[in-house]
Amino acid sequence: MLKVTVLVAIKNSQKFTRGCLESLLGQTIIKHLEIIVIDGGAGNNDRKIVAEYQKIFPKIKYIFEKKPGIFHAWNLGIEQSRAKYITNLNCDDRLAKNALDVMSIALDKNPDTAVVYADSYVTKKANETFANNTSGGWRFNWPKYSHQELLRYCFLGPHPMWRRNLHQNLGYFDESYKIAGDYEFWLRIAEKHKIMRINKTLGLYYLNMSGNCYSNPQLACKEVIRIKQKYMFGGQ
Repeated sequence: MLKVTVLVAIKNSQKFTRGCLESLLGQTIIKHLEIIVIDGGAGNNDRKIVAEYQKIFPKIKYIFEKKPGIFHAWNLGIEQSRAKYITNLNCDDRLAKNALDVMSIALDKNPDTAVVYADSYVTKKANETFANNTSGGWRFNWPKYSHQELLRYCFLGPHPMWRRNLHQNLGYFDESYKIAGDYEFWLRIAEKHKIMRINKTLGLYYLNMSGNCYSNPQLACKEVIRIKQKYMFGGQ
């Protein structure tokens, strides 16, 4: 039985793709896992790498999609997902071996909780592993969940896990956002459902300054302002 779908959006990411898939294939919950890779790049190099891993683990689905946007990619993956829970993994990030197991068990034990999140170590060196990294203990130490705090800033981290059935009533990620669409979706969930922090460090985040979060800070700021206007003041 499938329990977790992992969304992996890539775009000319061959430098990171192998390490990302290795991190997922090493998960303790691997028998109950499906991986959906959405490729928005040229396709050739990443496609070959994914094909190699599909021979090892057939429950890797590959989608080639030229339309740009991380949230469009995630929405495509969600539409084809089959598991009870969904998470995303940035191709340059890595997970502890038990990360998906711990998060899915937390959702199992808390049926009134819609989303769980945990801390991540932070590294400036690419392609390290969770077990062997140079973070020196530096990590995103997220706060215990508070709706008021979430209205201040997005703190669910780079690898939260949520229930797939949320999309039936709340819709998908808003593709009009290019950077902060996940923040908007968490606030949409928070208006009706519970969110919970897991007090564990389960991921390794690569501080990639050319990544989506840091490449256009002006746009990121505009999108966050737009989101806060919507959820704090009822604007559109």
